[in-house]
Amino acid sequence: MVRNPYLPRKIKQPKFIDLPKSAGILDDHAVRKNLATKEGTIEKVPVDDSDIANKKYVDDNVVGNLAVTSTQTIENERIVTGDTGARRVQNSGVSIDDSNNITEVNDLTIENDLDVKGESKGSRVLISAGNSVNYTGLEKSMKVGSCLLNGDKGIPMVRAGSIVGLSAMVDVSAFTSPGTFTYNCYKNGSVVFSGSYTISSTGVTTHETTQARDTDTFIAGDLIKLSGHGALGYTVNNTIICLELQFDT
Repeated sequence: MVRNPYLPRKIKQPKFIDLPKSAGILDDHAVRKNLATKEGTIEKVPVDDSDIANKKYVDDNVVGNLAVTSTQTIENERIVTGDTGARRVQNSGVSIDDSNNITEVNDLTIENDLDVKGESKGSRVLISAGNSVNYTGLEKSMKVGSCLLNGDKGIPMVRAGSIVGLSAMVDVSAFTSPGTFTYNCYKNGSVVFSGSYTISSTGVTTHETTQARDTDTFIAGDLIKLSGHGALGYTVNNTIICLELQFDT
């Protein structure tokens, strides 16, 4: 019998078989830790440059806001944070602490004009006082102008700081034997810093001494005075003592 072409062909039902589930993709019992794709390998813990990680791994291991202290480096470049954002301080000779304070500058070269609107913190100043009276074997107070810095008189400090240096020029007019000359800095009536050396001839001699900042400090209103103390073997007729101060602000 000829088949009627207008009748639908009987379609044979396909047979379905159970295929193994894909471990690592949709299987709830997956134990696979990686899956190779054309773009790269999906890894539970990525290692190679082409590895692909899921969002949870990225969220757990990548810091959103990177906090870098001044003691840490990124590609050997130190970071200093400020009002204008991050600034790199690389090979500049600038040392900074964890509070982003500049603690040391080595051989800083400024090619253009430096515009400083505020005061320079830590400025150093030199104060000098002298006396032209002859003295032998005595302590003699120095003068500022015609004011003798003795008793309760002294140079009033205008702000807090440190005593960092002291020097003396001594002119000896008569000499019989060597002796020690001591030059002193007083704060509020008490010696806080001094230097000494041996006088061994007539004429002008000088001496100086320094100390670290914050060793002997003062505050605004403290009275500073200077004096020189000679020995019996010589006579001093001119003295100048210089005091170096470093202010905190």
